[in-house]
Amino acid sequence: MKRLEIRVKGRVQGVGYRAFVHNGIVPLGVGGYVRNIADGSVEIIAEGTDAQLAEVLKKARAGSPFSEVTDMTVLEEKPTGEFSSFEIRH
Repeated sequence: MKRLEIRVKGRVQGVGYRAFVHNGIVPLGVGGYVRNIADGSVEIIAEGTDAQLAEVLKKARAGSPFSEVTDMTVLEEKPTGEFSSFEIRH
């Protein structure tokens, strides 16, 4: 089990990015959230296995049909176990 803190930049707000990523990640069974950040980026926190998190990264890079991911930073952290599901935060 590990935790990824992902920051996604580009055209990722106001284009359905959070909902699209959320819908793609929920079936993976990871815990965490996706939320907009004031600087125009999106933050994704996800906890799961290596295989699950590899899929999370694919979903984050792909985005929605109307989004455009231009940069993505990924930090690996120690998992906290605080999440029981994956949600959209506002």
